[in-house]
Amino acid sequence: MFALLPLLLIGAIAIWVVLKYNSLITAKNQVTNAWKGIDVQLKRRHDLIPNLVNAVRGSMEFERDTLTAVMEARAKALTATSPLDAAVKEGQLTQALGRLLAVAER
Repeated sequence: MFALLPLLLIGAIAIWVVLKYNSLITAKNQVTNAWKGIDVQLKRRHDLIPNLVNAVRGSMEFERDTLTAVMEARAKALTATSPLDAAVKEGQLTQALGRLLAVAER
């Protein structure tokens, strides 16, 4: 009876280790999928910016600097290499888009 106790303990520890490993792999995959979802949304956003620029361009030829800033910010955002870099460049793009939308509202 006492000979089975260490085997049961080792088996329980092995099962616990396997379950923890699987939960870590699951969490890693969820993080990866979340970043892929963010990348898809950012790509979609980048693809829609030319449509916005073309809509604004027709009525505002005098706002070339604003349009140029948006296009430059978009180009920089497309070249982001890390999440931190993407956050900084997306912030710059958001600011440029804010100025563009303010011009469009005027």
